[in-house]
Amino acid sequence: MKQQMSLLLGNLSEKEFLEKLESKTWRHQFMDGAISESLAISVRENRKARGWTQAELGKLVRMAPSRISVLETKKGMKTVAIKTLTKLASAFDCALIIRFEAWEDPGVLRGFVSWAITFTPEGCVAKRFATAERHNAL
Repeated sequence: MKQQMSLLLGNLSEKEFLEKLESKTWRHQFMDGAISESLAISVRENRKARGWTQAELGKLVRMAPSRISVLETKKGMKTVAIKTLTKLASAFDCALIIRFEAWEDPGVLRGFVSWAITFTPEGCVAKRFATAERHNAL
């Protein structure tokens, strides 16, 4: 019986997900959708967590509220520029990390599968920078 695993996996079980990842075509299609979906959710959830309207975020990043609205959709994130993402990260005062990883690395695959399974909108909210906490963690 299939069980809802996460927002990104739909009704796929972890086993089914791992089997589908064997297909390069499916893997790339999934990544394309997962990146767009998770980024759109991240923008929306970070904006809401700060109590901002789309107009308020738009003012901070010099974009129209209608553009923010589009960025908060999967379709709107399909062609987003890195410059736009860096503006958003700056407004949210958080890091933006983009990198290429090898699927063949077991740690990468485990991390990706874990992320896909446990993905939640609440988990997308970047915590606010806290100097004292940062120094205590070092």
